[in-house]
Amino acid sequence: MGAFERDQEGNIYVSPMPYVSLLDNPPETQNQIYKIDAKTGEMSLFIKLPGENQLDSRNPFGVMGLFFDCDTDSLYVTSLAGSLPLQEKGRIYQIDLKTRKILSKLENTDAIGVGVFNTKAGKRLYFGSARNSHVYSVALNAQGHFANNKRYEYSLSQIKGGDSTVVKRIVFSRDKQGRFLMVVQEVEFGFRLFAENNPYRKKYIFAYDEEKGKWSFLKFTKES
Repeated sequence: MGAFERDQEGNIYVSPMPYVSLLDNPPETQNQIYKIDAKTGEMSLFIKLPGENQLDSRNPFGVMGLFFDCDTDSLYVTSLAGSLPLQEKGRIYQIDLKTRKILSKLENTDAIGVGVFNTKAGKRLYFGSARNSHVYSVALNAQGHFANNKRYEYSLSQIKGGDSTVVKRIVFSRDKQGRFLMVVQEVEFGFRLFAENNPYRKKYIFAYDEEKGKWSFLKFTKES
């Protein structure tokens, strides 16, 4: 399995991820999500996303990132299905957990790590590009739907000591001083199986300036 996320009832959502070989996780299974029931522990298919007819041997990846937003009871999903090394055809989906329906989507966006944060101006969805070390964000409306075009935030490669890797996972938290933090995990990626087999390197920690509405880099930590 690859990405995983938990909802407010303790159910876990997971997606397949091919490592080294496609024998265990063939391309036709990559663009779907499974649910592990918190009470029974049983795993079952939650949703199969569009894109089966776009499978290509040059891209074995489908669902890459998951994030649950408790305000809207939505699961945000990044998918690379349909993309090629020189063609960006991925999507970010907003899925209603109760109806399992796709509520909105951001087209032509290849992303891996994803996370939702509430700013003073409203909700924003942050995501790491699958094609470079950039992190972007897009506004969400009150229902969690995508509201406008994406905005560049920062790049891991432009941080002193940073790498030209991609953002694998985004987590938000608060420190003892009450500051909001964005913790970013990196990984090498290039639409190749062996690249995904490499371990995480380090975490990047950013602090949020509520007055300016921007994130500033604080420090690195080692991946545990």
